[in-house]
Amino acid sequence: MSILIDKGLVIKEGNNQNLYGGLYTLTKQGFSLAKKIRERTNQAVELAGKDLDESSREIMYRSLNSISQNLKFICENSLDDALETEGK
Repeated sequence: MSILIDKGLVIKEGNNQNLYGGLYTLTKQGFSLAKKIRERTNQAVELAGKDLDESSREIMYRSLNSISQNLKFICENSLDDALETEGK
């Protein structure tokens, strides 16, 4: 966060400026950069998936969601718990 503050992209608000926590807010420059990043990301995703029809895209996102949820379960529990759950 200190790098983002130093670059003028975020500011820390609140009374405890030197302590952990607090509320960080994007500056006008931060919002502008975030918008550019979002636009470029959308362009990259669109270009990367240009050969997928809507049905294939839906299957891909459903698959990615399933993988994400399974990885989340493993991270929050353990691989052994996941393997045990799978075996039931």
